[in-house]
Amino acid sequence: MSGTETSAVSRAEPTIAEIQGRLGCPDGIGFSDVVRRMARQPRERLALEYLESQLSYGEVLSAIGGLAKYLESKGVSRGSRVAYMFRGHPHALYALLAVTISGAILCPMNHELKGEVLQRMLERYAIEFVIADEICFDEVRAAAITLSRPPLVLNGHSAELKQAIKTGADVNAYLGRPYPKPQDPGLILSTSGTTGLAKGVLIANTWGGAGAICAEKWDCFDAPPKEYVALSWGYSGAIWQSTMAFMLGGSIVIPPRFSASRLWEDFHSRGCTHIHLMGTMPRMLMAQPEKLTDKGSRKIIITSAGMPADIWQDVERRFNARIYECFSAVDSGGCWLANDGSSPPGSVGKPWVEMEGRVVDDKDNDVPMGEVGELVMRPKGGQAVVNYLGDPAASAEKTKGGWVHFGDYFRKDEKGDYWFVDRKRDLIRRRAMGIAPNEIEQIFRRFDRLLDIAVFAVPSELGEDEIKIVVVPKPGSKLLPTDVAAFAQESLARYMRPRYIEVADELPRTFGSARVQRFKLREQWANAATWDAEAGHFLSQDRRS
Repeated sequence: MSGTETSAVSRAEPTIAEIQGRLGCPDGIGFSDVVRRMARQPRERLALEYLESQLSYGEVLSAIGGLAKYLESKGVSRGSRVAYMFRGHPHALYALLAVTISGAILCPMNHELKGEVLQRMLERYAIEFVIADEICFDEVRAAAITLSRPPLVLNGHSAELKQAIKTGADVNAYLGRPYPKPQDPGLILSTSGTTGLAKGVLIANTWGGAGAICAEKWDCFDAPPKEYVALSWGYSGAIWQSTMAFMLGGSIVIPPRFSASRLWEDFHSRGCTHIHLMGTMPRMLMAQPEKLTDKGSRKIIITSAGMPADIWQDVERRFNARIYECFSAVDSGGCWLANDGSSPPGSVGKPWVEMEGRVVDDKDNDVPMGEVGELVMRPKGGQAVVNYLGDPAASAEKTKGGWVHFGDYFRKDEKGDYWFVDRKRDLIRRRAMGIAPNEIEQIFRRFDRLLDIAVFAVPSELGEDEIKIVVVPKPGSKLLPTDVAAFAQESLARYMRPRYIEVADELPRTFGSARVQRFKLREQWANAATWDAEAGHFLSQDRRS
């Protein structure tokens, strides 16, 4: 925690250039710089905890070097595209840093992806190698062999790979190379988009410094942090948080999975000081019975992307925490909004000093103060750049006029603080993952008893969204909601499976273009014909299949 409650408010925000210089990386902070920073720490200092294991900086660095050497023996080289799919496990961290210091490009993927969605992502992103957790290895290999150019799928827990990590290697052999430079491509991060299939965003190695830059701008730590990384390693947040810890000389705890009931007991027993919460995580934690282990004697740091305004202060009180809020996206062109405590609870704050934002109408004209419009941002005096893989038209549309268009509705108050209002389009946000309805609809079109389909977001009691699907069976076909649920179980990752299912006679469509009118479906989504797949009954208990 910073030395005083008001320090983040009273001091001037440092620039990115000042932070990079202070951290010894004036040309930018890449993933190799994170590893260099780690190599300067005492080798015996604690770096990582997982279950009962405690690993030092020396051990973690040796493991990263050993895995990098192993991957190169399999053909991974500069510019290779490598996906990883891991649960919470040290091998996820090793793979992140081994791939990137080799000059290859890493694509994090959720380990629950399967079937056609996984095949499409592997093919679209031209993935050449996949490092897969043992629990999804067979599923990934089955998906890969169907492709015209199958990637090499490596078992992330095979005896051979584990031996390479145990044997280790000197990371300095990689750090001495002239590549990768901070501006070289480092990651492919997936965004589901709002109107079509998932897009891959090509992002520079400088993402390795994003977490540390956020922390320095907030001035939120007065000592090296001990981070509790409870986020999915298939998402950018775990990368952001772990690289933050190591750039600042701290350590991380990797739980196998997020557990709302056990999180705080584990967090405090390990002496953690920081956690990053996203999506439904805050409401899930608040929904647990209060325990003595909810808080420690020392105020902790909670960073958040989307902390609900109605529970913000309750979260701070119950967990003896201070919240720092941020807003960005993998396709934001590096633009950030942040609330360091100087803005009201519920606000995402103001743009960083290097950036500027506006709230605009559909013609990109500024809306009056306090009115709702789309958030657009850009670097001051510059042009925003977003690189969607293989889609220059979408890249240009995203940054039309030199401004990143977020596709989200915001309002700006008279003090310059920004407030999130709603999504502009149909993107579903569930369990910290963005899901395009079309992704799910395309899978369901393989279900031979379906004539028509519509997928859309509905409210969740935990915040974020639940997924509802409305299906129209083919003439003469008998279809029960349980049939739809069974198909989803077989075909979709858990976070993509619809909770609510309705079998209908037809879908409302626009005249002329015949587009599904999702807004009409949303208006009456909780009707008697809606089956709750989690509860196992219709929303109206009187209706029976």
